[in-house]
Amino acid sequence: FDEIESNLLLTFDDQLSEAFSLRATVGHNLNQRRIDRQAVLGTQIISPGIFDIDNTNTLVPNGGAFSQRRLIGAFYDLTVGYNNYLFLNSTGRNDWSSTLPADSRSYFYPSFSLSAVLTEALNLQSRVLTNAKLRASWAKVGNDAPVYSLNNIFNVNLGSNTGLLGSTAESDFPFNGQPGITQGNVAADSRLTPEFTTEIEVGGRLEFFYGRIDLDFSLYKRNSTDQIANISVPSATGYEQLTTNFGNLQNKGIEVGLRLVPLKFPNGFTWDIYTNFTRNISEVLELKEGVERINIRNLFGGGIRPVLEVGQPYGAFYGTVTARDEDGNLLIDPGSGSLLPSLADNGFGIIGDPNPDFTLGVSNTFSFRGLALSFLIDYRHGGDFYSTTTERLMGRGVVKDTEDREPSRIIPGVLGDPNTGLPLLDESGNKIPNTIQITSNDIFFQPGNTRSFFVNGQDDMSVFEGTVIRLREISLGFTFPKKLLDRTPFGNASLTFTGRNLWYFAPNIPHSLNLDPERNGFGATNTQGIEYATAPQSKRYGVNLNVTF
Repeated sequence: FDEIESNLLLTFDDQLSEAFSLRATVGHNLNQRRIDRQAVLGTQIISPGIFDIDNTNTLVPNGGAFSQRRLIGAFYDLTVGYNNYLFLNSTGRNDWSSTLPADSRSYFYPSFSLSAVLTEALNLQSRVLTNAKLRASWAKVGNDAPVYSLNNIFNVNLGSNTGLLGSTAESDFPFNGQPGITQGNVAADSRLTPEFTTEIEVGGRLEFFYGRIDLDFSLYKRNSTDQIANISVPSATGYEQLTTNFGNLQNKGIEVGLRLVPLKFPNGFTWDIYTNFTRNISEVLELKEGVERINIRNLFGGGIRPVLEVGQPYGAFYGTVTARDEDGNLLIDPGSGSLLPSLADNGFGIIGDPNPDFTLGVSNTFSFRGLALSFLIDYRHGGDFYSTTTERLMGRGVVKDTEDREPSRIIPGVLGDPNTGLPLLDESGNKIPNTIQITSNDIFFQPGNTRSFFVNGQDDMSVFEGTVIRLREISLGFTFPKKLLDRTPFGNASLTFTGRNLWYFAPNIPHSLNLDPERNGFGATNTQGIEYATAPQSKRYGVNLNVTF
């Protein structure tokens, strides 16, 4: 991997007059990234215990890839100030990308913002409102395509592995010693255009009593258009997917930060509280014409997956659904007393939203003469997550929640018709409540085509609401007084003890599982809320000694 980066900046900063100031920057940027990857497979180890490619009897090529991407940009950043309380800023950048077609290779995206310090503008002299600032902005950001999105990629002597560029060969080469070239299964769109994200934001900051109360807030709406992704196409085309532009995704919300200093004594004792509140609402407004949904990532064969679907939030869960009537009652198989799968839409539907309703964080810091104690509490309200750990442990009866397994039980619901997926009715036209008893084992674990709540159940039975409160971090630190360091080579010294992830409570998870809703099988990616037999999070303890000379 190598990267070449070149930047040229010209900056002007001056007071144009008594009232006006100007700060301007113009620049040029060039970036090139090149990746060359080769892999070799060695088989039949010669001498046991020596794990080295040279200690193998047979060496064969095992795939490789080459990619090169170049981006050239020209940009400006301009700020005009008036009397040090009114500021107008504008930025703009034009990029030329090698990953886009020639006629759409060049794209421009600007931004504009206006901010005003009201206390300066209105000459407010108040002990209550000591600082007030309002701001508004409009910004547009462009993005190019993944490398080689304009060409169908061929794989030389590549097996069923997924290569660097994401294409997958359909057969293994070399085959019986014969080399081969396999065409990738992703088609290219010659009319590809850049992605754009446009955002409008308004906000402000209000400070009271010289910083004892400090409020910062913002409202925003963000639309991402012409996003680039792979969509499914009929196999008759000779491909499985097409890289193209699609849709409109909207995010809007509010962010609030509040700092309070309720106690501040002359002897040095201070209590500082900071609270952060965030609420974001996402919605897919539009997809490419003729596309019903787009898989963000395929998971576990044909089961649950995060998708984009019009009217749904980003990353909504799409999976198999348990049958219910129009009132939400479970439909029960009259022959077995077990759950029935839904017959609507081939048994699939939207079964969850991984995005939380809101998040809240509260940190408290107590300080006194070099000693500081702080702790951070996080609260996440809502947001679903899919858990295979819960499905497997509950279904196999190995946790305390399943210890009462002797008595038979009746699943609350109404009897349904397995052939139509509709409720059965009695002679008077009323739904028939379920009265069929089944064993606890059949409730949690069903073989074959019979459905349970967990093992061999529909995907929606393993989706849980992920509300959680946690003690995110606690720390105790001491900064050594200067007098103690006078005869040492140290200028400053501090010692801090920290602990992270020490406690949490998730009220909607079976309690004996001790399962953390933050566990995620795909890390910091665009696939969130999927827990697939992942390892538990660990508590972390640390000691930090910081000295300067």
